[in-house]
Amino acid sequence: MTDESTSPAPDDDARASAGGTDGSATGSSRVQSLVVWLGIATSVLTILTWLGFSNWHQVTTLLGPSGEPSTPAAPPPPPTVAGPASSSATAQPSPSPPQPQPSSASSVIPTHSPTAAVLVRWHGTLLLDDGSANGMPTTGWSLDPVPPQRAPLGDLSLACGLVCEPGQLTGNTIVPWEGSSAPDRPGCADLLNSHLGQRTVDVQTGSVACFGTNQMRVGYFKVLDSGSGRQTLEVTVWQKS
Repeated sequence: MTDESTSPAPDDDARASAGGTDGSATGSSRVQSLVVWLGIATSVLTILTWLGFSNWHQVTTLLGPSGEPSTPAAPPPPPTVAGPASSSATAQPSPSPPQPQPSSASSVIPTHSPTAAVLVRWHGTLLLDDGSANGMPTTGWSLDPVPPQRAPLGDLSLACGLVCEPGQLTGNTIVPWEGSSAPDRPGCADLLNSHLGQRTVDVQTGSVACFGTNQMRVGYFKVLDSGSGRQTLEVTVWQKS
């Protein structure tokens, strides 16, 4: 036998070589197609993602962060312009109250107000002495100061001229009190206002009289002892009402 039966035929080698070349070309084409499809899919996914974000942003804008529909703020009200005031609303000036007229009797003692409490300004014992016994006269007292001060012609004084009259007192205004009990300020004020100008009163032990001071205060005294040239008095002076 010859060697021709064992050696491969040239046609078979050629076909095998062609088949391998075709397989390589087919595999490369499939890889390229796969890359293209992956690129297309990536582009589509990117577009869908962007569209979804845009829609979500619009919905959030319309509904607000809490999911409720957002309400646009109401526009501010237009400013109100105040017009000129009506002439009928103009306030009319109230008439001035009548001015009090001055009293013709300037020496009238102020009476006591029933709602105001009147306090005692001074209360004590005073001695009036013509000095005939000891040569040291005390003929009068000024009763506005506290305590009272000696004065030759005070609010209460002995009635003295060349000599002092026994059993007689004088002052700015002095009127005997005829009541059975000690007077109060309203009673003395009424009594003094009804006897304006009376400056002298006769006294004895136990006598009571109302008086007015130089500064329009009111008081009263009671004679504790009346002797020759001497008068011992219990005196009360009230505050002005």
